[in-house]
Amino acid sequence: MTETWVGRTTGPDLVVYLNENPAVNHGTHWEGGPDFLVEILSPGERPHDKFDFYAAVHSREILLVHRDPWALELFQLRDGRFTPAGRSDATAPAVLASGVLPLTFRLMAGEPRAKIEVTHPPTGRRWEA
Repeated sequence: MTETWVGRTTGPDLVVYLNENPAVNHGTHWEGGPDFLVEILSPGERPHDKFDFYAAVHSREILLVHRDPWALELFQLRDGRFTPAGRSDATAPAVLASGVLPLTFRLMAGEPRAKIEVTHPPTGRRWEA
């Protein structure tokens, strides 16, 4: 029996490998891309420069978390390239639906910083980060 694996890496800030993913866990590293990954952007970081690599290893979805100004961007792999699937920010807090995970994401205005709302639509459970 395989297990869904969620963990932190030195590349993306969060990766999710689902049971059906053909990637191989070697214990010290994975061979193959995650189904879903999150990049929390630092000043000067250029995440789009990594998109070709993520596509080549068959990652399926990328969520970018911008911190200045706060925004979320969702990208999905289509025809071998990552294409925008939606954006959520303080002025337009759209709900971004993952095509990989049974989750939605939305940026919510807040003080002292914005919050990210994660919802599991099948159950209605909701978390804020």
